Amino acid sequence: MKAGAETTIHEKHFQRLIATDGPMTKLDQHDRRVIFGGRIIRTFGLDELPQIFNVTRGEMSLVGPRPCTPPEFEHYEPHHKQRVNMAPGLTGLWQVNGKNKTTFSEMIEMDLSYGRNMCLSLDLVIVMTRAPGPGVGIPRGKGGRENGNRLSAF
Repeated sequence: MKAGAETTIHEKHFQRLIATDGPMTKLDQHDRRVIFGGRIIRTFGLDELPQIFNVTRGEMSLVGPRPCTPPEFEHYEPHHKQRVNMAPGLTGLWQVNGKNKTTFSEMIEMDLSYGRNMCLSLDLVIVMTRAPGPGVGIPRGKGGRENGNRLSAF
């Protein structure tokens, strides 16, 4: 996103997602705030790479709920706020379970479920599911999570 970009559009979009409990879609497609080449960077997840530094400094975990912005947090209901009681992560349970196809309430429930059941084996499954490249990670094709089979936190 361009430096100093207006965030009202994003904030209204997020409020709409909470109110309608719609799929957690992004605004990237027709958002003029995205820099040249930004859509490609987002498509391949390269925009997440700088957050590796946050992981190495201990400010984030590899696996955990995605961090929210302060304006998003202001619109959370009390039970939603429980998801920030654990370290934020680069990837999490809801990202491997459809990400942009899951609703806001499903995302919250998956994050809370992860928090109740977090363990090294679950983290390894989540990381391997998100691993890039051919032959790496758990296949997502026919019968995978896109077809309704979700990875569970037990």
